[in-house]
Amino acid sequence: MEENNIVISYEENILTEERTAIISLNSDDIETQTITIIQSGSTSGNIITSDYDNIFIYPNPIKNIFFIKGNIKNANLKIYNLQGQLVLEKVLNDKFIDISKLSNGLYNVKIQTKNNVFIEKLIKK
Repeated sequence: MEENNIVISYEENILTEERTAIISLNSDDIETQTITIIQSGSTSGNIITSDYDNIFIYPNPIKNIFFIKGNIKNANLKIYNLQGQLVLEKVLNDKFIDISKLSNGLYNVKIQTKNNVFIEKLIKK
C-alpha cells in the first residue's frame, strides 16, 4: 500500500520579523519535495525556495570563502547585510565565493536559479 504524507510547519521569529512556512510532500513512489516560504518584515512579497536544485552552502560559519553545492550554473547570487543592503552580486559559474572583503557579521544569501530561489543565512567570522 502506497503512503503519502503532507507535512506543514510554521515558525515566526519576532526579533527578525521573519515568518517561515514549510510544506513537504512525502510519498513511497517519489522523492520528497519541500517548498519553503519565507516572508520578512522588510520585504513586500514572499520568497519561495525548494530543495529541487539541492543547493547547499558550506561551511557556515565561514572565514573568507564559502562553497556552493548544487545545480547553480548561471544562477544569480545576491548577498544582503542585515539592513537589507545588497553587498555582493554575481552570476555563478564557480562553486566558491570569496567574501573576504565583507565585514564579519550575519548575511542573507539569495541564489536564484532557473527554477527556484534559495535563501540562507550566512555567518562570517
